Amino acid sequence: MGRKEVRLSHVRLGALTALALVAACTACAQIDAPAASGGAGSSLVPTSGSPDSSVAAFRLARDSICIAGSDDIAALNAMIEGSAPVDQAAILRQVVDRIEVAQHQLDELPVPAEIATFVGEDATRRADRIELMTRLADAVEAGGFTSADADAVDAELNELNILTEAEEDANRLAHCP
Repeated sequence: MGRKEVRLSHVRLGALTALALVAACTACAQIDAPAASGGAGSSLVPTSGSPDSSVAAFRLARDSICIAGSDDIAALNAMIEGSAPVDQAAILRQVVDRIEVAQHQLDELPVPAEIATFVGEDATRRADRIELMTRLADAVEAGGFTSADADAVDAELNELNILTEAEEDANRLAHCP
């Protein structure tokens, strides 16, 4: 029996794409604006000091990267509405590119030992989300995306996002794309 092709609705595609960014608005609400300053590339993590100061500095640097990435992805998500499938695929690829940029910036941060396990697991889940989003973009571009495919991607992204958000919350970190 052949697969029934389904044109991905703008609402469904927007929802799938939004799952990749893991609650950008929530992240912004959790962080005080002054604490989010600093940006990637700044030397926020002290070379010496207490473990608490290293973790706090890591949080500031990571949150800055994550909030900026989430804001960029939210703007891309807004472009999904009303776009053709080929444009949707291109936007999804831009989302993937922005997630990869965030990961490269995160990789540059010195990681305190107290949070190293989380950082490794977070990077693995982000790589999994990138792979799912790339698969989604490929399927949308090829025109072979079905309702069952959408359900499968939804389930996988939800599982990854629930784990990631719980760990970010436990570590008092902004949600990251």
